Amino acid sequence: MGLSQAKLEEPYELAGRRIWVAGHRGMVGSALVRALKRRGQHNLVLQSSGELDLRDQREVHQFL
Repeated sequence: MGLSQAKLEEPYELAGRRIWVAGHRGMVGSALVRALKRRGQHNLVLQSSGELDLRDQREVHQFL
């Protein structure tokens, strides 16, 4: 049985949660966002590098 056929268990309940995806415009991040959007029932938080500089610890701390 391949991975696409297997039923994956969900270790966390995501309904009603805010989920921040850093790097949502990259290959892995965009795939994650698509998968999360298919599941729905949660609030995706997406910040571009122009909106949030991950190299600035103070800015990230304030965001979180």
